[in-house]
Amino acid sequence: MPPPRTADARINPVSMVTQVTERIRHWIVTGELPAGSFSITDLATRLGVSHIPVREAIRHLATEGLVTLRPARGGEVRPMNSDDVKGIYGLRLEIEPNLAAKGAALLTAEDLERLRAIMAESAGASDDEQISAHRQIYFGVMEHAMTEWDQRIWDYLFTANERYARFLLAADHGSDRDRETRLMEQEYLDIVETRNPKKVRAATIAHLERNQALILELLAERDGAG
Repeated sequence: MPPPRTADARINPVSMVTQVTERIRHWIVTGELPAGSFSITDLATRLGVSHIPVREAIRHLATEGLVTLRPARGGEVRPMNSDDVKGIYGLRLEIEPNLAAKGAALLTAEDLERLRAIMAESAGASDDEQISAHRQIYFGVMEHAMTEWDQRIWDYLFTANERYARFLLAADHGSDRDRETRLMEQEYLDIVETRNPKKVRAATIAHLERNQALILELLAERDGAG
């Protein structure tokens, strides 16, 4: 016997919380909702929903390290800071190099062709599209070597890193560093195509360490200017 249709009523609130969480997360990582205090009432009004899904969304975002929930006082978007960067990249450096080295050896010619196509299509694209392409490329290199838990942890770290990646992307637009970054990504896929575990592991470490250093440098410049 099929389940009663009233089950649909139990699904909708979860869907709403998911949508509200994704919208607020996007506002935070793009800077539309800047660091500092916010009102849950204001967010609910802006989104056209009740307080309940907004509070649930803020709880989810707190687990991602993006906000701090203040009981009865709304919440606070956590500022970007060097400790976060070091923590995120410290874990990524523990995880990604080995997964990339193993995953590259399992890639097919079709996989590599798809990753190169994604990179080519991202040239000159919007920030959202470039972030999506970056995610697809680096996930694609590691994908075949990932366990379910590897993917969960990597998704969490990549999401936590997104606003720092956007911060770096915004600083790079139209600069020599922008062109250097794109060239390095192309060279990275060239190394991945060799399927040599040692080379891929070293290239992954170099890529992560470079990005961490650039983000820390930009944060230091921002804080110095402030």
